Amino acid sequence: MRHVPAAMEYSVRAEALAAKHGHPLYLAIALRARGVAESLRGAHDQAEGLLRRSLEQFTALGTHWQAGRTWSELGHMEAGRGRLEEAADCFREALALFEAMGARLDADKTLQAIEALR
Repeated sequence: MRHVPAAMEYSVRAEALAAKHGHPLYLAIALRARGVAESLRGAHDQAEGLLRRSLEQFTALGTHWQAGRTWSELGHMEAGRGRLEEAADCFREALALFEAMGARLDADKTLQAIEALR
């Protein structure tokens, strides 16, 4: 957990730079990173909002792999909250994206995450 403050600091910096330079992909990546940092520190409501904003950006950009990774992070966050049905739904969204693009390793890891919920 000692890395959480650093993750928060650098994700906030990255978000500010991406916004300043009008780079939507890096902004979405920074939002996801900050969402993960918030989740790790237990601020799940904030984390969810950041991850969903990130997901909206990735979806708008058509970056399916990035969207899949974000769905996966949402799944891990929900599992950590004990919300297993919601976690499974998020992982299934990620799986659909990974399978559609043939990202086999990511699909396999997502299937393992789904199995671990049982």
